[in-house]
Amino acid sequence: MGRQWASRRAIADLAPGWLVEVVRPAPATPPWGRMTLCLIAVVTPLAVAVAAGRLIDGTLPAMGALTAVAADQGGSYRARSLRFAVVAVAGAAGFLAGGYIRGLGWWTVLGITALSLVAALLSGVGGTGSVAGLNLLVTSVVATGMPLAGAPWRNAAMFVAGACWTILLVLLIWPMHPTLPEREGVAATYRALADFLRTPNADTAARFGQARRTAYEAILAARSWSPGSQRERTRLVALLNQSSVVRDAGVALDLESIDAAPKSARYAEQIAAAVLGEPHTATPMPDAQSAATPARRALRSALAGAMELVDGDYLSEQVQSSTGARPRRPVRAVLAQMRTGRLLRLFALRLSVCMAVAGVVSELFSLQRSYWVMLTVAVVLKPDFGSVFARALQRGLGTIVGAVIGAALLAIASDGPWLLIPIALLAFAMPYGKRRNWGLFSTFQTPLVILFIDLPAHIGWKLAEIRLLDAVVGCAIVLILGYLPWPGSWQAPVRPRLADALDAIAEYFGGAFGSEEANLPQLRRAAYDRLGDLRTSFQRAIAEPAAVSRRMLAWWPAVIAAERALDVATATVARTAHGAPAPAAAGLAETVHAMAEDIRTGRPIPEVPEPPDEQSRPLSDAVRGVRYALSGEH
Repeated sequence: MGRQWASRRAIADLAPGWLVEVVRPAPATPPWGRMTLCLIAVVTPLAVAVAAGRLIDGTLPAMGALTAVAADQGGSYRARSLRFAVVAVAGAAGFLAGGYIRGLGWWTVLGITALSLVAALLSGVGGTGSVAGLNLLVTSVVATGMPLAGAPWRNAAMFVAGACWTILLVLLIWPMHPTLPEREGVAATYRALADFLRTPNADTAARFGQARRTAYEAILAARSWSPGSQRERTRLVALLNQSSVVRDAGVALDLESIDAAPKSARYAEQIAAAVLGEPHTATPMPDAQSAATPARRALRSALAGAMELVDGDYLSEQVQSSTGARPRRPVRAVLAQMRTGRLLRLFALRLSVCMAVAGVVSELFSLQRSYWVMLTVAVVLKPDFGSVFARALQRGLGTIVGAVIGAALLAIASDGPWLLIPIALLAFAMPYGKRRNWGLFSTFQTPLVILFIDLPAHIGWKLAEIRLLDAVVGCAIVLILGYLPWPGSWQAPVRPRLADALDAIAEYFGGAFGSEEANLPQLRRAAYDRLGDLRTSFQRAIAEPAAVSRRMLAWWPAVIAAERALDVATATVARTAHGAPAPAAAGLAETVHAMAEDIRTGRPIPEVPEPPDEQSRPLSDAVRGVRYALSGEH
C-alpha cells in the first residue's frame, strides 16, 4: 500500500500541475437516486426488446432514455419533466433532419453546419436551450451515419418513446420527494427572517444568517455539477439576495424603535410557503408610500419585491415586451435570447467552422465511421460545458479509456442479451461520473454508445478502435480550430465581464432616469448584450477544473443580482411610460459605475445611498442587492 501511494505521488510530481488539475476528479457523493433512474430508464427498453426477440428495436428507445437522463440537471420535478420533453422534441427533430439529409454528400455537410449554428444559438436561451441544442446536433449527426433501418419519422418516434419513458419514471418518483431541497433552504431562510422581524435581537439575527448561508451553500453545490443557466435556481438565489434587503429594513425599524408589526412577519412566512408551493392565504401588503415612516416604507417595499420574485415571471427582461404591457410570445422570447451576447454569436461561428471542417474530413478521408468525428466536435465544443481545452483533454482521455473498455466488453459479450449486463453497469455509473468530471463521464458513456451502435451495425470489437480514431481527430479539430485561433476562449474572465455589465447597466440607468434624452432601446440592448456575455463567461468558468470553478461559483449571486437590477430598471421605465410617477434615480447611475470600478480594482463596495423618493426605492433595493452579493454577505 505504501509503495502504491509513493508511485502515485511520483506520477503527480512528474506531471505538469495544470494537467493534474484538469484530470483530477472532483469529490462527489454518489447520486444513488439518479444512478438507479438511469439504470432503469436505459435497460428497460432493451429488456422488453429482448423478451420480444428483437433486441435491435430497443436501441433507439434506450438512446432516448439515456439522452433524457444525461440532460437531467436537477431542480423541481416540473422543471425536470419540461427539460426532458424539450430534449425529446429536439432529439426527434435531429433524427428527422439527419434522416432526410443523409447520404447527400456535400449537402449533408452543409445541413449539419446549419444545424450546428442553430444549436449554438439555442444555448443562449438557458440550461434547457443548451441541452436542446446539443441533442438536436448530436441526434442529427447520429442519424446521418448510424445504420438505421426505419424511416426517419419512425426513428424519431422511437427516440421520443424512450424519453417519454424517462419522464414517466420521474413522475412516478415525484410523490416520494415532492420538494426541491434548495427550495426548502430558501423557505427556512424566510421563516427565520419572520422570526427576526417579530423579535429583532442577536439570536434571531444569527439564526437568519445561518439559514441563509446554508441555503446559499445548498444551491451553489447543486449548481456546481449542473451545466447551463437555470431559471429556478436563479430565482432562488435572487430571493436569498432580496432577504438581505428585507433584513436591513427590519434593522432600520429596530434602530428607530419601531415595531415591525406581526403583519410583516406573516408576510415573510407567506413568502416561505409560496416558495414551497404550499397553500397560503395571501395578506395584501399596504402601499409602501402610505406607510408612516421611511423605515416602514423600506420594509414593505423589500417584502413586496420578494413576493414579486415568487409569484412574478422572473425572467430576464429579454422575455418581456419593450413596453412592459405583456410578456412576449414564447417563440419571440427564445429568438430574443438567442440574439443576446457577442460571445454567444462568436461561439456560434466557432462551432459552425469546426463542424464544417469535421464534415469535410468525413467526406474526403476514408474513416469508416467518420460521423463520430462530428459527434466528438459537437460534444466537446458545447459552450455551457465549459473551457474548451479542459473539456477536450478530459473528453479525449475519457474516450480513449472508454474505447478500451468497449473493446473488452464486445470481445466478452459480442451479441445477444448478455449485452444488457455491461449496459446496466455503465448506465448505473454514468451519473456518478458526470459529477466527478467530464473525463470520467466519457469513460462510462463511450463504451455505452459503442454497445448501442454495435447492435444494428454488427461490426464487433473493431468498432471501439474506429471510435478511438474518430475521437482523436475530433479533439484535434476542436483544439486547432476551435481553441488556438481564438485567444479569448482560453479563459473565462468573470470579474471583468461583471464590471462591464454593470457599466452598461449604469449607462441605461443614466439614460432612463437622467435629465438628458437618450436612445433607451439601444442602451437597453447594450446592457443585455453585456449580461449575455457575462452569463456565457460564467457558464464556461464553472465547468473549469475544481480549483477554478469553486472560486467562480462565488460570483453567481452577483450575476443574478445584476440581472435583477436591470430587470427592475426596465420594468420601471415601462411603468413610467404608462403613467406611473417618474423616479428621481439618476444618482444610482453613478453608484453602479462606482461598483464596476471597485470590482476592477478590488476595493470594498460602499453602502448604497438611501433613495431620494419612494418611486426610486425598488431600484435602490435592486442595486443594494448587487452590493450585498458583491460584498459576500451570504
